[in-house]
Amino acid sequence: MTSQTERLIHALESVADGYFVETLSSSKRIHNAETITRLVQTSCLAVMEPNSPEVRQFIERCNHFSLCDFKTMDPADVKGALEELFIRLDELFFFGILSRHAPLDDSNARRRFIELDVVAKQEPQNSPGMHYPGTNKIVIHLTRSTERMGFDLLLPVLSHELVHAWFDLADKRPFKHTEWVDQHDGHGTMFVNLNKFIYQYLGDMVPELKPQLSRLLRRYTDNLKTEDDRPRGWWKCW
Repeated sequence: MTSQTERLIHALESVADGYFVETLSSSKRIHNAETITRLVQTSCLAVMEPNSPEVRQFIERCNHFSLCDFKTMDPADVKGALEELFIRLDELFFFGILSRHAPLDDSNARRRFIELDVVAKQEPQNSPGMHYPGTNKIVIHLTRSTERMGFDLLLPVLSHELVHAWFDLADKRPFKHTEWVDQHDGHGTMFVNLNKFIYQYLGDMVPELKPQLSRLLRRYTDNLKTEDDRPRGWWKCW
């Protein structure tokens, strides 16, 4: 890992550590979504050490979970499984920053940078998963339409929401972020690039998930406009 990469990771750790105790100025945020996309694509553990114990353990646990019936499992047990997968995904792709325990105030109180919750019943207006900036919580709705989701959907949904959480470490103001991503259901080009990258890695590690992951990827990429139709600077957006 280069010194420049280490500095960038430390900068992101500092953003996480200051998230709940101070108003982050623009200077403390990473300004270019492409930078933190490329960071994952070139330097995360899954890329740098594909045969590491962490990768092998993740594959073993996914193989185990793929045999479990998440549709009938007690929601508390589903949350336990998703908590484990969250920690492992963060370790493999996000440098452990999303599960980092950040200070809440001047005391010793801390909380995990991203907290995870599950809801057994899905409200009609809610997506299967939601990341809530500010409170930094990811909520997974276990029921999609009238049927509980299985492992083949829960893992991609969780991964998708972690990508949202990752980009929340960056400053959204410089490139009219909200205006642009609202045209595409909250997903800019950098988001789609990183989401695709992680889904492809997951498909390689857990081949039985490939058909589901490919279907989900088509949904996001089909919603993006062509390069000529995008506003100037769209490529920087997430």
